[in-house]
Order: sequence, then structure tokens, then C-alpha cells
Amino acid sequence: MLSLAALALLSALAVGLPAIWLVRSQLQSQAWAQVQQGLQASRALYDAQQNELAGLATLTAQRPTLAALLREGDADALLAYLDTLRQGADLDLIAVCGAAGEPLAQVAPANADLLPSLCDLPVGSHVLTTQPSGVLPQVWLAAAQRLAGEDDAEPALVVVARWLDQATMQEMRSQTGLDHTLLASGLPVASSLHGDVSSVRQAEVSGENNQSTFVWQGEPFYALRFALSRDAAEPPVQVETALSVAGVIATQQRLLRVLLASMALATAIGLVLAVALARRISRPLADLTGAATAMRGGDLSSPIAFDTGVREVALVGQALEGARFDLQRTLAELRQEKALTEHFLASVSHEFRTPLTAVAASVELLLDQVDELSSAELHELLATLHLGVLNLHKLVDNLLESANIEAGRFRVRPRPANLGDIIAEATATMQPLLDRHGQRLAVELPAAIPVVLADSRRVVQVLVNLLSNASNAQRALPDMADGQITISVAVVGDGQTVQVLVADHGPGIPPAQRAELLHGRRFAAPSTAADANSPAGFGLGLSVVKAIVAGHGGQLGIDDRPGGGAVVWFTLVKA
Repeated sequence: MLSLAALALLSALAVGLPAIWLVRSQLQSQAWAQVQQGLQASRALYDAQQNELAGLATLTAQRPTLAALLREGDADALLAYLDTLRQGADLDLIAVCGAAGEPLAQVAPANADLLPSLCDLPVGSHVLTTQPSGVLPQVWLAAAQRLAGEDDAEPALVVVARWLDQATMQEMRSQTGLDHTLLASGLPVASSLHGDVSSVRQAEVSGENNQSTFVWQGEPFYALRFALSRDAAEPPVQVETALSVAGVIATQQRLLRVLLASMALATAIGLVLAVALARRISRPLADLTGAATAMRGGDLSSPIAFDTGVREVALVGQALEGARFDLQRTLAELRQEKALTEHFLASVSHEFRTPLTAVAASVELLLDQVDELSSAELHELLATLHLGVLNLHKLVDNLLESANIEAGRFRVRPRPANLGDIIAEATATMQPLLDRHGQRLAVELPAAIPVVLADSRRVVQVLVNLLSNASNAQRALPDMADGQITISVAVVGDGQTVQVLVADHGPGIPPAQRAELLHGRRFAAPSTAADANSPAGFGLGLSVVKAIVAGHGGQLGIDDRPGGGAVVWFTLVKA
């Protein structure tokens, strides 16, 4: 009898232990995969911040007002202007250094403390650390750019920076779902974890990928680190992303309790019906073992079938089925994220190829034939470069807006605005591009130009995108490349809705592709031109347009133009 009970116990162990080991391994793998995914997302967010700072440094250095204030030498006016720029760009610091490396002006929060060597920074992105007396070190993301000089003298230097503090770590946690800790020379200086970040924390490093585990205030964590500073000359700064695995450990403990209960019950029943129970258990145990093996081999699509006649086997089968379902869902989410990433990269590469090709060709021609070109030819090449830069600026704006939309930071602030002024600003922006391609622009406004509730800057961005799309579409048809583009305005509905229409003479947009186009899918008008001036797609810009129009409470639509072409329209509310 004891041997039969031991056999029942061994049978329960044969089923439970492999199942628990497999589920535990899968749960840990999921947890580490989530930490790895969060690390990649965090790295992308920090890279985006550094790129944004580099762009802001360039834009600040190119401001004519800044150059004028430097020439005038008015220190108070310069500080006031820099403080306005700092607050408007959500920066923590802006510093200006003279050509000889001497500091001219700096605006920063009162609790900020930076090294006095800002004026020695080379042009580019940097990671800076400071050690104020009596407090934790500070870590800054910074970018330096020189002003455009008017002579051969070394131009002044502009440095912009953001402080990576506790609030930054909390924001990164809200965006990635993982806790973030910033470490300078191995010591934590800012963290989203509750408590004193300067406390010494013991971490156990394991595995081949610099994986580490630690316990913080009684809660276990899995963590990965990556280097924020990539320049060997800069101080070592690391970002640690950590995931609480208390839930995973609790699940493992529950599974262990289930296993122990199953073994105890199997042993008790084995004393009475050991032989019969062995026969009933042998088949479902084999099924569960096969299911566990299939899962281990990568088969997550087949549901796990198990016999519910034996409670212990049913519990293990339910746990396995739950693990299979969770793994299958995680895999599907990862595939979807990969598809979105590939779509985004395809959009970026396609959108940037045309203006970059034009700019590169013009610069190459200038480098090769600058001494042979006439003044008119030089002017034409410079105009081409200017248009290329404008196109790149528009594309960067669209990409930044798309990122803001995805991150939930997109905002529209409508207020009463004259629609005629908005259209005039948009046409003034696009007129050089249209003139370059010999295209005519007609504006048809009613006698009484309506006043609408609109964020003027956003609506100008909508019109610039639509006019650019119309120009691209017309250039797809050589016979209509110099056709007329029309902007018209009409009051519709109950008199409280204003409709703005942009019509072109291009190839039009097939109805089957309009829904995808309005949802940000790429769509390129058919082109017969093989050169750098062939029109690019415009799905990315229209996705931004749709978000702006929706933020105004309006609608966006695409219709056919009588006689050929497309009409893209949107609506605004009258003030």
C-alpha cells in the first residue's frame, strides 16, 4: 500500500514539477522580455530628447534677435530674451558664450548647478554631470551650437540643456511602465522608486546580458542598464530600467501551493484507489506533458486540452493554458509593435529621400563648379537648397507632431482668428515652392471673410501640408505639373461651420485608398519622373492634418474634383 501511495506521489511530482518549472521559466522570460522592451523604449526616448535638444540649439543659434542682442551688448535684454526662449522651449538652461570662450549670459533654475566649463563644449550633444556641495550630483542632457558668423571670426556658442531630475524619472516611468534610476559613476542620483535614492542598494548580477536583480523596500525587481553617455571623455552615466516581479513570484508561490495540494490529495486517494487513479491520471498526465513540450518547442497556437475529471490535473492544465494564452498575446503584441516600427521607418526613409537628394545634388554641384557658375546659376542652386531645407523642416515638424500624437502630448488651443490671415500666411509660406515648379495658386474667399475658432499656427500647418500634397500630386502628371491649385472657403450647414477646400489637377486618389490615407498609411501618387523632384507620398502629413482638424472639432475628407484631380477639405467652427 505504501508503495502505491509513493507511486501516486511520484506521479504527481512527475506532472507538477515540469509544469511549474516551465511556467516559472516562461513567467521569468516574459518579465525579462518586458524589461528588455522597456530598456529599448527608454533608449529611444533619451535619444529623442538628445535629438530634440540638438534641434533646439540649432534653432536658437539661428535666431536673428539673439544675434542682434549680442551685437548691442544689452545684458538685461539678452537675459530676458533667453529666459523667454527657455520657458517656451521647456528647457532648464540656456547659455551663450563669446567667441573667446568667455560666458556672456546664462538662464537656469535657482537650484541648478552646472560646471563652469560650458563654454568649452564642442558643437553637438553631451551628457554633463555636476557635484554641488552637500547634495547629490546632477545629470544634464545638453547640446551646443555656434551662431552663424557674419565674418571670419569664431562665432559665439549657444548651449541648451535639460536637467534629468526626479520629475524626469517619473515621466519616463509613466511612458514606459518601468521604474527608472539614473546613476552617475555607479551611484543613484535620481529615481522613480520611492524613498531615498542615495541609499546603497545591493544588486545581484546574473546571466550573459548584464541582468541584475535587487530588492527595494521589500519588493523584488528585475533590472537592465544602458549607458547614457557614449563619449569616453564624458563622465559615466547609466540609466537603469527596473520591473517589479512581486506578481511573478506570487504566481510561482501559488503554483507551488497548488502542486503541494495536488500531491497531498493524490497521496490520500492513492491509499484507497491507487491503481484506479493511476489509470485515470496516466492519460491526462501524458497530454499535459505533451502540451508542455509543445509550448517549450514554440507551439503556442494549439489550445491545451486536459481531462477535468481529476482536480489536480485540471488545475495544472488551467495554469498551462493561461500561460500559453499570455505568451501568445505577448508574441502578437510584439509582432504588432515590430510592424508599427517598420512602417514608421519606411515612412521616414521615403519622406526624407526626396529633399535630401535635392539638397545633396545642389551641394555637390556647388562644390564641383562653384568657380564656374554664374551669379544667376548660384542663385538658382541656393534657391533649390532653401526649398530643400523648407521641405525637411516641414517633414521634421510632421514627424514631431506624429510623435506627440502617439505620446498623447498633442494639444490644440482654439481662439477667434481671421481665416483670411491664416490662409495668407500659409500661401506666403508655400509660394516659393509653387513658383519653383511653375504652379499657380488661386484663393477664392467670400465677400465676408469668416472669423473661426482656431489655433492659427496649427491651421497654417494644415494648409501647408495640403498645399504641399497638391503640388506633389500635380507634378506626378507632366501635362498638369503647372496647373492651378485652388483654395476656396464656404460657409455650410447651419451657418456655423466653415469649409476650407484645396483642389488640384493631379491624378486623384482612388476611393479604396482614401480611408488608409486618412489614417496615416503611406500613399504615393503615381509618378513618371525618376529624378529627385518626383513627388513623395503624403500619408504621414495627412495623419497630422487629421489630428489637428479633430482637435478643432472639425472633419477631414477627400472628394474627386470634376475634370480630374482631388479635393481635400476640412471644417472649422465659426467664432
